[in-house]
Amino acid sequence: MEVILLGTGGPRPDPRRMATTTLIRLGDENILFDAGRGVVVQLSKAGVALGAINTVFLTHHHFDHIGDLYDVMLNSWMHGRKDELRVYGPPDTERLVDTLITQVYDKDITWRDKGEPTFGGWKPVVATDIIPGPVLDTGRWKISAELVSHGDGLDMPPAFLARWMCLGYRFEAEGKVIAISGDTVPCPGRAAG
Repeated sequence: MEVILLGTGGPRPDPRRMATTTLIRLGDENILFDAGRGVVVQLSKAGVALGAINTVFLTHHHFDHIGDLYDVMLNSWMHGRKDELRVYGPPDTERLVDTLITQVYDKDITWRDKGEPTFGGWKPVVATDIIPGPVLDTGRWKISAELVSHGDGLDMPPAFLARWMCLGYRFEAEGKVIAISGDTVPCPGRAAG
């Protein structure tokens, strides 16, 4: 198992640091956490085949964490992704992905699907809204999500806060545990096994 920090920057552009994205390589599986600005270029620099990305976990919906999600969706397909791309994230992830596919990039997808048959036909992107708790157990690895604090103390309207969720992930494989979070402050008890 290998962890690659593809981006550790924030929302302000920095030519030395791309926006937040982490990759876990587990044999032939490549699992992304967030899809910040520059992720596709960083994957290429790291020697990761774009068509080999098939799972993405989002921590939250700030643009420095999801700004190049569309690029991952389209480039993984254009570079030979054979199966669906699965995207998991906090509530509204399904709506976000659906909007990108059906309203923002629908014409681009149709044009490439019909105009460039070498791509092998559009491969679906399946999004799933998740909440804290167990998320997935593939038999090879498992992952759970936990709420993390990001934006606490800001004067946000209750209606906004009811829809705002920031997640941290616990990834377990090969007898090892990796904790991944986007933006957060110390969260008592989160590090406990």
